[in-house]
Amino acid sequence: MAKLIRVSDELYDYIQGMSRDGESLGNTVQRLMDVEQSKGRIERQYSHREELMPRAVYNFTILQNFVNEDGEYEQKSSTQLSNRLKRLIADHSLMERYPADEKKISDRPRWQVRFSTALRQLKKENYIEQDKEPGPIHQEGRISKRDVYSLTEEGKSLVNDYKLFIDSSNCYMARRADDISPPIQLIQQELPPVLRSVQGQKSNLSAYANSSGYVY
Repeated sequence: MAKLIRVSDELYDYIQGMSRDGESLGNTVQRLMDVEQSKGRIERQYSHREELMPRAVYNFTILQNFVNEDGEYEQKSSTQLSNRLKRLIADHSLMERYPADEKKISDRPRWQVRFSTALRQLKKENYIEQDKEPGPIHQEGRISKRDVYSLTEEGKSLVNDYKLFIDSSNCYMARRADDISPPIQLIQQELPPVLRSVQGQKSNLSAYANSSGYVY
């Protein structure tokens, strides 16, 4: 009989980041435990949640990146989406605000693991879809899907309704129609679950002085 267990968001991100194509979470956990126990150790990754970037930075940045400067929808590869997120993080010095996302998880920076988790979540919840055309053929004969994604109607609706506001002291979601500066921050209950932060994460950073804001 299957058992229901609760895990932290950090551990969930780690497990998702280490899972293989078609592998269930349970099988991933079992495989990782076998590997770690064979080494005689199990590494635990802990971080203070307030040092983690809001989930919306990942999920919304991915969604927004499918829209070009002319407001048209484009297809993107996971590499293009990851590079855009990396530039956003660097442009706004977000690693200085959220140092936990820079820490390594099994030789990968946490932000890369969280990006992979966000991409899978958006696909699973039908905000993005992967190209159905066959991709490269692997040595064992397995045909993978093309690494090309596009927005679904649900994803387009989310991009049209919301925006991410970032300045030197804030990082939060607002309504797209809110034209005041800075826009009014939406509370978690006003956001769809896919854009809500993990409980305990911070979005207002009073330690940073105000400067020009950034909305996209």
